[in-house]
Amino acid sequence: TSHNEMEFDYSKNEKQYLAPHDSNKLSLETSVDGELDHINIPLDSQRTTISSNAGGYQPPSDNTGKPPVKSDAEVAFANKYQERAANLQENFDLGHASHPIVCVFTVLFKGLAAFSYLFVPYLFNDVIAFIFTVLFISADFWMVKNVSGRLLVGLRWWTAYNEDGSEKWHFESPNENRPTNPIDLRFFWASQIGAAVFWSIFSIFALFGLKIFWGSACGIALSLTATNLWAYYKCNKDYQRRMESLVHGVGVQVATKAMSNFL
Repeated sequence: TSHNEMEFDYSKNEKQYLAPHDSNKLSLETSVDGELDHINIPLDSQRTTISSNAGGYQPPSDNTGKPPVKSDAEVAFANKYQERAANLQENFDLGHASHPIVCVFTVLFKGLAAFSYLFVPYLFNDVIAFIFTVLFISADFWMVKNVSGRLLVGLRWWTAYNEDGSEKWHFESPNENRPTNPIDLRFFWASQIGAAVFWSIFSIFALFGLKIFWGSACGIALSLTATNLWAYYKCNKDYQRRMESLVHGVGVQVATKAMSNFL
């Protein structure tokens, strides 16, 4: 504004006036809530505020606009939270996964099954929710058994029937110490364990609530999820046992050869 102009700010029922440069004082009469106020503003106070809510002159605030100082406990909690978030992002960074699309679908079908169970009954009806839950959990079972296990962790399992009609389970794992991507491993095992825990909890709720309809849906989901989890645990256990035997055998051979060379 120029030297002889006054500046008005109507936000929050407040008016701000800039004192003219060519006068020692600005004399102002204003009506606040029906009362007449007379204010003299000296030249060295370039800006002042008159609030109709307060009913008179308010001196400039000493607030510097700086954020409030946080306590040491708040700072430590914020740093710890940020560190955990950074670690979580690093541990599940799809940009460093060997099979990012497989990781996404390994989690996606589980999430869709859980969403169908929890929210579809409120959007449509119980029958549609049951159908979608079973379809998505079946798709997840097939995805994990035939794709995710082989690509993400290098394990595979299947069943076969003998001539006498008995069923035999086969667990397949790499014959050598095959390098695996740690992010792929985390996506696979975390999603499998999380899904098994989720369906176990809701199966217990349905059992104690005597909800046969939803209990059957949870039972199907839990049986398929737990089957994959148990089978891959057996594969991984067999793989670890064979790796330990291999390492032990190599160690014995190296020690024997070293002793023979020494003697």
